[in-house]
Amino acid sequence: MKIGILGNGQLGQMAMDSIQDLTDLEVSLYDLRNHSDEALDAFIASVDRVSYETENIPAHIVARLEGVADKLYPSLKALKTFQNRLLEKNALRAAGIATADFCAVNSLEDVKNAVAQLGLPIVLKTTTEGYDGKGQFVLRSAADAEPAWQAIGNRELIAEAFVTFTRETSVIASRDVNGNMVIWPMTENVHHEGILRYSLYPCAGLSEAKAQQAQNYIRQLADSLDYVGTITLELFETADGLVANEVAPRVHNSGHWSIEGAETSQFRNHMLA
Repeated sequence: MKIGILGNGQLGQMAMDSIQDLTDLEVSLYDLRNHSDEALDAFIASVDRVSYETENIPAHIVARLEGVADKLYPSLKALKTFQNRLLEKNALRAAGIATADFCAVNSLEDVKNAVAQLGLPIVLKTTTEGYDGKGQFVLRSAADAEPAWQAIGNRELIAEAFVTFTRETSVIASRDVNGNMVIWPMTENVHHEGILRYSLYPCAGLSEAKAQQAQNYIRQLADSLDYVGTITLELFETADGLVANEVAPRVHNSGHWSIEGAETSQFRNHMLA
């Protein structure tokens, strides 16, 4: 079987490296930075399955995947859902997973309404493309509404209420086409300036109840989308339990430890799934 991965960065390369010993699987990487429609079409035609190392795939490329959706794992539905923070939050809620309160924002008036509805402080985020703290604005007073809209507005946004948390954690799972799932132990993630700096495994001091809650959450989410592949759920740990932050429909930096620290890594299981 030939597997094609959209993206040839570190995650794509690690996925390819993870199955070098398997002679029945061949892997090719597609450079999204040097895209042409002709090159993409030829790439997809040359492989049996298509996956991706990032959900931040430009819309015009996603549109060309519509006709070959049966080759795409995780699914086109999963990709589109987790590309958009509003769709993501709604999917999490539909799967029975706790999130911060949120609302859609499409105008300056909506920003002001979000402040009234959610209280302060709130985080305003672009619904697409923002990552590592980009495309975000923290409002701490009502006077921040106009500067926030000027900074990242004139496009679809999401406003999220602040969550009082002690730390961020993540849980990673792989699910195959038959619904079989494996879940790795959780990590504690340390950020600086919106960027993940390092992950600590094991996640020290995590209660058994919260570990079980994380496993239930990621299973509920993956099952609700009939998800195939590796998926990552970032969670805020609070006094009352875990609250979902974001989802990565792919292998994740917080799971790098699994290469040496687990019998089978997140990368290998993604490819096997």
